[in-house]
Amino acid sequence: MFDMKNIMKHQLIIKNKKEEIKELFQLAQDANNRGLDDMVEAFQEEAQQKLQEIKEHQKVIDAFHEAMNTLPDDMQTLLKSRYEVGASWDDVSQILGMSIAKCQYLHGKALILLDGGDADD
Repeated sequence: MFDMKNIMKHQLIIKNKKEEIKELFQLAQDANNRGLDDMVEAFQEEAQQKLQEIKEHQKVIDAFHEAMNTLPDDMQTLLKSRYEVGASWDDVSQILGMSIAKCQYLHGKALILLDGGDADD
């Protein structure tokens, strides 16, 4: 159900699309200053399309967060630390007060649970 590389890909796409929208609005402003109304409209339409694309990618991220919120607190902390903050295993180990090996084991269990599996197997 949730592939962490895929989640991170969606996050990167959203970031890049936001930058593209920012550039398009700058181009639209420049075109507006030059009186190029057709270009302004074209840039605004392209920005609107990219905004819709962001919304689709955001749905995946939101579904991940919703599923993650059903996990026990330690698993939530672990996943948020690793994938939202970008913490190293050493950092996560210190945050949770457990060994790196235990954190990595817990990480695997959390991913199994997110995927709808039974982590006790």
